[in-house]
Amino acid sequence: MDGVLTQLPSEMSNLVPFDEVTVDGLPASKRITLWFRQGAKRMFQISVLRRSGRCLIEFCGKDPGQVLRAINNSKQHFDRWFGIQPRHILFYEGVRRQKRKGKG
Repeated sequence: MDGVLTQLPSEMSNLVPFDEVTVDGLPASKRITLWFRQGAKRMFQISVLRRSGRCLIEFCGKDPGQVLRAINNSKQHFDRWFGIQPRHILFYEGVRRQKRKGKG
């Protein structure tokens, strides 16, 4: 997806101990996964999925504390990449709350 995961390994190097990074995904695929490995085992992964015009991001890892730290680091990365600012999140959350009130 045009290099969305390219800079992430260097940004994660202080958070996730890894000795190999691989990217899985086909040109026509809707999912690209960045795998951080230590030896033969997977330590952490970040997946970007495209669904109905949106990009969803999944995180998975062995150590919950490490996952939370990596999520925060990755959040900053993806916010910069996609141009997301706090006002966008506030607007989105406001729309979601109004939709829930309308259903209740």
